[in-house]
Amino acid sequence: MRVIAGEFKGRRLETPDNYDIRPTSEMVKEALFSILLNDIYGSTFLDLFSGTGAVGIEACSRGARKIYLVDKSRESIAIIKENIKKTGCQEKAIILSSDYRIALDRIKENIDIVFADPPYEEGYNLEILESISERDILSDGGIVIIEHSKKAVLPDDFKCFERYKEKKYGKKCLSFYKKKDQ
Repeated sequence: MRVIAGEFKGRRLETPDNYDIRPTSEMVKEALFSILLNDIYGSTFLDLFSGTGAVGIEACSRGARKIYLVDKSRESIAIIKENIKKTGCQEKAIILSSDYRIALDRIKENIDIVFADPPYEEGYNLEILESISERDILSDGGIVIIEHSKKAVLPDDFKCFERYKEKKYGKKCLSFYKKKDQ
């Protein structure tokens, strides 16, 4: 796995030795950032269920002002720290080792883009949207992207969110939600 574009382009990232952590594939990551092309620079980016940190690091490489990387797995946190060190983006990265809901409570600023790649079988998708909505941490016009199994059915509208795009990549799917104007 490597950083695809930007300041850290080509840098190799650490990956897990087992399949407990499921990193976002390079194809999906490349498609994601092509869609977010005009939204990344200067943004505050939150990577929930961060795994290796690859998506947040890619955002940093492409000009995000600050990245939050959240995971509760000790193995993931160790890999994330190593990858942050390899890319040299320590100044822009905040690593939160906790359950995602606790991490959301600890963030005290507006987030422009949230990327969530939860375990597919656990049913986190609507919980994540609910948690972000309750805490009102998404900036006006902010974006939430959830990576999920294409078998999962997500609503077009949920609370303060409206899905504006859905892209399928093999067995995976990305659902893009925008915060509705209030």
